[in-house]
Amino acid sequence: SNDNRTNIIVDNTNDIHTNEIDIENSTIDYLALEPERIVSITRSRTSTQDLEFLLKCTRYPTKLFFISNEKAKELIPSLLIDFYERHINWFIDRPSSRLTAQRRKS
Repeated sequence: SNDNRTNIIVDNTNDIHTNEIDIENSTIDYLALEPERIVSITRSRTSTQDLEFLLKCTRYPTKLFFISNEKAKELIPSLLIDFYERHINWFIDRPSSRLTAQRRKS
């Protein structure tokens, strides 16, 4: 079912095909997969509105693995930082960012 895979923003990485995406599951040993790069961010497929990431791993070059925000922070913080640094402009609120709102108050 493809309906789980909406709202995926894909970093332009070697023409990823959605049928190569593996469903995340809590038993995956992510570090054993040799995480290489976070290529995408998406809303969680569970009812909670958490974020999930798509992870490219050295051991399985043709597949992508879902990893939860929590697990990514715990296991691969440097890849997470790298992803956000590459895409900082995606996450900046447009005209009235919280930062400017705070500055006005002070």
